[in-house]
Amino acid sequence: MAKTTSGGDENEPKENDKCITPPSNAGNGGTGGSDNGVGHTNEHVKKSKMSAFHDRLDSAKVVIDTRYKLIITILSILILVLLIIVIALSISLGSSSKKEANTCVSASCLAAAARVVRSLNSSVNPCEDIWSHTCGGWIRDNPLEDNDGYRSVRTQVDDQVNRDIRHYIDLIKETDDNKPQWKIKRFYHSCMDVEDIDITYFKRKIYDIGGWALQNTYSKSKWDLDKALLKLHTEYGVSPFFRVYVDTDDTSPTNAIIKYVDAYRKLMQDIAMDFDVTSSKAETFSIDMFEFEKRLATRMPTIEEWQSPKKYKKMRVKDLNNMVALKFKWTDLLQSIYQKAGIKENTYILVAFENYFKEVAELISTTEERVRNNYVVWRFIYDYLPYLPKKFLADTNLFDQKMRGITKTNHNMGQERWEFCIRTTMKFMGDAVGSLYVKNKIISNPKLTYDAKQIATSLANTLLNHVASFRWVRDEVTAKHIREKIQILIDNIDTGFPQFIVNEDSLQKYYSDLIVQKGFLNNIFEAYFFIRKKEEQRLLSPTTLSNSWRILATDVAAQYKNAGNQLMIASGLMNLPFFDRDLPVPIKFGALGFQIASEMLKSLSLPALNYDELGKLIDPDSEWISPKSLESVNASQHCIAQEIELQNRVLNDASYEVNPELTTSFTSTDIAALQIAYRSFIDHLNKNNERGLMPGISIDNDRLFFISLSQAMCESVRPGFAPAAFSSRTTLPAERRVKILFEQVPQFSSAFGCTQKSHHCRIWL
Repeated sequence: MAKTTSGGDENEPKENDKCITPPSNAGNGGTGGSDNGVGHTNEHVKKSKMSAFHDRLDSAKVVIDTRYKLIITILSILILVLLIIVIALSISLGSSSKKEANTCVSASCLAAAARVVRSLNSSVNPCEDIWSHTCGGWIRDNPLEDNDGYRSVRTQVDDQVNRDIRHYIDLIKETDDNKPQWKIKRFYHSCMDVEDIDITYFKRKIYDIGGWALQNTYSKSKWDLDKALLKLHTEYGVSPFFRVYVDTDDTSPTNAIIKYVDAYRKLMQDIAMDFDVTSSKAETFSIDMFEFEKRLATRMPTIEEWQSPKKYKKMRVKDLNNMVALKFKWTDLLQSIYQKAGIKENTYILVAFENYFKEVAELISTTEERVRNNYVVWRFIYDYLPYLPKKFLADTNLFDQKMRGITKTNHNMGQERWEFCIRTTMKFMGDAVGSLYVKNKIISNPKLTYDAKQIATSLANTLLNHVASFRWVRDEVTAKHIREKIQILIDNIDTGFPQFIVNEDSLQKYYSDLIVQKGFLNNIFEAYFFIRKKEEQRLLSPTTLSNSWRILATDVAAQYKNAGNQLMIASGLMNLPFFDRDLPVPIKFGALGFQIASEMLKSLSLPALNYDELGKLIDPDSEWISPKSLESVNASQHCIAQEIELQNRVLNDASYEVNPELTTSFTSTDIAALQIAYRSFIDHLNKNNERGLMPGISIDNDRLFFISLSQAMCESVRPGFAPAAFSSRTTLPAERRVKILFEQVPQFSSAFGCTQKSHHCRIWL
């Protein structure tokens, strides 16, 4: 019998069996059969199942094989298409590379290409207005903020350097109090704590110099001008009437502050009232001080005197004592400032502008003592205004805003406190802050300063090779002296930073005498005293560590120094957009190259021709430059002066006028700098077979050179800011500078396909 279970009949057909027709069993009536019949049937069923399985497997294989063939066919087609594209691109790029080799594709180049395009205003014809063409986009993207009178590419880089320094100061960990890094952090934090600044402490300092007539805290019979000046010079870094310093070079011929009558008088009056002086007395004080400063200003040296080789006179201290009508105790002053220098009456000093001393001495001797006292105290207060409490800062902010041409003034709208404190810390601890910046930003990439120096050396060699072509050099003796000066300058090119600032022991020794405590005002007094002591060290040892650098490593600048015939290129200038190792060659020479060349050519400007190849002041009676060559310089510069004056007339805007007498000399050397930078750039391309093309933009090398040069000087200027900024500058405002330079260089017209100017001032090449 068939066996049954609760799970169902064992002989129930499986899924595959249902498709098979069972065999006939008629002899058994369909109800049973012998054991042999059953076994045969089961074996047949098993075979049927296996056959069905194999049939399905074969069917699956056919489907899979068909799908694989389809996928392989599609992939083959795609590979073929990609191969065709690669071949086409290879042919295209191959033919393109023959025309445009060495396209720069680094991250720096891609960013630079974007920056160049973004700064352009392509809708302006470069032949009609090169400034708007090259800087129109930058000016559009960088509108002046409410408290800004001026903004430029250089100030943007400077702001970024300050932000970097702020970050590095935040990272300084508390260490030994005598470590320069910890002194930086303490000084900075004392500045930030504006609520802790005590005006009472400053008032005591006024009493220390003899009191203040305006506050009735001085005794007319006891007040001593000599003692007051001595204290101001030696302890507080304030220089009324004259300046005493250790150097042989000075290039600050004017002071524009006297021109802003109303704003300056208002500042004097407001500050006096901040010292609890009545309004009427404060007004009288401001009038008296302004009139006295105006009389003082009329005795300032003229521009011709500043440029004259006879502005300096070597004399003994006792000669200075006898020279002036007012018997000021010069020996006592110098001995107090430089106590260890062994200064005596027979010690030789270099006096600038002998007549100024005589006239100022006469002015002082004929001025009422009350006015003299008020002026000396005012100069003390004015120099320290940035370091005083909030109410003084509010008045200073208003004055600064008026100087920047801001009409909607606000007591609280000024420079952010952290920015002020960073700049103040750099002013007094510049080398220590420079060390912090260099170690975090520069020293890990030593090739950066190396490459910058290579550019500077290339420029100097180009300059040297073209001395014979200088149109103003009229004799071989002059040419010989010029070559010698350039050759020595090549050896005196310093890039990045003074080396001692990255030496921990040297830096700590340098700052070991600087006392930094919690109180900000006290730190300022200590810092001024420290600076005086460092000047004394330079006097005793001309080879002292920091003597050679007059700029800081953090400055976004290059600077030529007449004394010593030295060119310094600071680390701050080695930032984009001025410089990066991966930038295309035209940008390197257009942006950084021109900046360096502009300073380098100052070695051959009219003021610099008073110094020989060693950077020593030349005896006015000697002929280092022949009279014929000097006459040629003066005559050729007359052409530049006329061009600048023509610009003044075309602009017809007193706000943007510049003084041709101040700007002619350096405009002349700027023209030479542009020519030297361009020729050095072309020489570099030819020598190294570099085209340095930008990715994605169709600007050839020559045009990119001029565009980069201009874009490195892009600036926005508020109209009211211009008189304060431009009237006393020795270089032209950027827009005027770019236009007059490009007009004078034929290569610009050739690069852009412009009609060349019919007349050029032929001074250099």
